[in-house]
Amino acid sequence: MEVERIEPLLPEIVELHGRWRANKVALIFEDERLTYSELNRKLNQVANGLKAVGIGKGGSVAVLMKNEMATMIVMLGVIKSGAAMVPLNLSIGDDTLETQINDSGCLAVFATTEETKRIEKVRDRLINVPPSNLFVAGAALEGWNRFETWLDEQSEENPKIEIQPDEVMNIIYSSGTTGVPKGITHSHKDRINTIYDLSIQMGFRSDSVFASAIGLYSNISYLCLLIAVFQGGTLVLAEKFDAKMMLAALARHRCTHLFMVPLTYQMILEHPDFADYDLSSLDTVCSVGSPLFRNLKDQMLNLLKCNVTELYGLTEGFFTFLNSKDIRKKIGSVGLPPPGYDLRILDEDRKELPIGSQGEIVGRSRNLMVGYHNLPETTEKAFYVDEMGRQWLCTGDIGKLDEDGFLYITDRKKDMIISGGQNIFPTDIEAVAVRHPQISEIAVVGVPHEKWGETPIAFVVPAKDADTTELDFQQWINERVGKRQRINQLKIVESLPRNPTGKILKRELQKPYLEPGLSDC
Repeated sequence: MEVERIEPLLPEIVELHGRWRANKVALIFEDERLTYSELNRKLNQVANGLKAVGIGKGGSVAVLMKNEMATMIVMLGVIKSGAAMVPLNLSIGDDTLETQINDSGCLAVFATTEETKRIEKVRDRLINVPPSNLFVAGAALEGWNRFETWLDEQSEENPKIEIQPDEVMNIIYSSGTTGVPKGITHSHKDRINTIYDLSIQMGFRSDSVFASAIGLYSNISYLCLLIAVFQGGTLVLAEKFDAKMMLAALARHRCTHLFMVPLTYQMILEHPDFADYDLSSLDTVCSVGSPLFRNLKDQMLNLLKCNVTELYGLTEGFFTFLNSKDIRKKIGSVGLPPPGYDLRILDEDRKELPIGSQGEIVGRSRNLMVGYHNLPETTEKAFYVDEMGRQWLCTGDIGKLDEDGFLYITDRKKDMIISGGQNIFPTDIEAVAVRHPQISEIAVVGVPHEKWGETPIAFVVPAKDADTTELDFQQWINERVGKRQRINQLKIVESLPRNPTGKILKRELQKPYLEPGLSDC
């Protein structure tokens, strides 16, 4: 009899940790701790409870929960059930919430107490979620199953659900910084491959202690959770980011690895009490989610005294990695593709460009998404098929390669400004502007212009105690950029609009200029 060999997937790996690392602490949230044996039993309970109401392989479950211990149990438990786990961004509007739950075909919703009010507004319009499949973590609430009570009623025995590598593990809706969010679908195999590749690049081990404060609905924090439990390490989760609390957690738990967005690194490095905390346990920190400017890289290298790395990647499944060995000599780069990955720079006719030329980045890896949920045409457009029939992900980012093959991101394809028929990349202007000692942050966007079609304008967050005027900032920048790159207008703002993972929402900055009568800036 022929026996199919299937490598262990994440649910089985956690099951094995429950046996071989039974007393090892897996998860920490504030004063709560769960060992691997306790975690595995709770995941069995979630999976058995879902199985009892007919939810498993082929189904999907929405998770609308703030960071807490129950959130991690629910997310991993849904995965063990064989259903697709659908983490929902807490910052989306109610209409979008309804759309995403219905689009993903969710059969149940798990929410923390604060979020149940939002579900109540749309529950009558949730197509596939019966009233009996609403679960709340925390205080009992009329019309909802209390998660903790429900969990205690379920069996701790292994549900014995056979999951195949190509079956869907999660549907993650994109952050929507450039348009309507799309449901990115990953299989169990995709996620395991991502975990393996990141573990090799970052040196993750079973004694690693991860720290995270980003919402678990973000692919960044979600991957931290997956990697930690895959390796048999420990994840220290905070409810939300606070610089002082993060510093205290890093020191208290002797954390070794940290995934954060650039803004949060800047906040801990600039905290007045930074020097009071012992961060000597840190092995590797990684910046993800948005560009890491050179001056912040320098600060991280000088102050954190550990491996500083940068990851450029997409939730759709491709990434490059700049390791600590190369970061000083290639400080403006986002590194190289890992072993087995490949990338190309293409022009608008899908022809490969030579070294040094700017074009769209396309990538190939073993962990590309299955596709965009319910969007076959959009999925088809997301991929480029080469002369050998191989599939490449079109990133929508503009970049170039140097003579050593290192990748440099020059802009988002959708952020590119076309002024007088010439391409202007906002990041080129931003890279010049941040050299000004009194500019803390800057975002450059294109807005309509009657003569040029589009023109660049800038929004600046000044450094503390800055005394430079808008006009002086604008003049300083325009003296140092090319003629076509000169900004038409500059505004000083207190902060830049961002999504929960720290990406600047440039479309929010553009909105006022896209209204009638405001296009001539």
